[in-house]
Amino acid sequence: MEPLFTVKYNKTLKDIRAFNWYASRKLTLITILIGIVLNILQMEKGHNILWIMIYLAVTTIIWVFFVIVLNILVLYISTGHSWKTNSSPTTGTISFYEDKFIDEDGENTITKYYDKLYRINETNDYFYLMNASNNGFIVSKNICSHECIDFLKRKKAEIKH
Repeated sequence: MEPLFTVKYNKTLKDIRAFNWYASRKLTLITILIGIVLNILQMEKGHNILWIMIYLAVTTIIWVFFVIVLNILVLYISTGHSWKTNSSPTTGTISFYEDKFIDEDGENTITKYYDKLYRINETNDYFYLMNASNNGFIVSKNICSHECIDFLKRKKAEIKH
C-alpha cells in the first residue's frame, strides 16, 4: 500500500524545544498556581506580607527552574542530542496512510495507528501526534504540502479524545 503523503524531516533542537514547551506548559502553570494558592493561605494566617511575597517569588523561580531543567534533560537524553546547540539534527521520513503513519529515522521504524494516539495537537508551526500528554511525534508544517496539512487537520478532528 502506497502512502498518501511522505515528508522528510530534519528535527532540530528548535523543534524539540518547541515541543518541550508545548508538552510541559500546563505542568509549569499548575505548579506556579499551587505556589500562589499556598501563599494566599499563609497570608490569611496573618504572616508578614513581605516574607510571604519573598517566599512566593523564590518558590516560583525554583519550581519553574526545576520543571524546565528536568524537561530539557529528559529531551536531550531521549533524543541523543549533545549539549551543543549546533549538534546535527535527527533526519528521517514520516509516511502518512489513511489509518496509520510510519516514522523512519535510519535506526528505528515506528508504526502508529491514528486511533491509538492520545490526540493530535496543532500550533502555528507544528502538528504534535501525541502518544500521551507529554510524548509524541513532531511534524513541522514547513515540510508538509497543503494537502498533507488538510489531512492532518481532518485526522485531528476525528481523534477528539
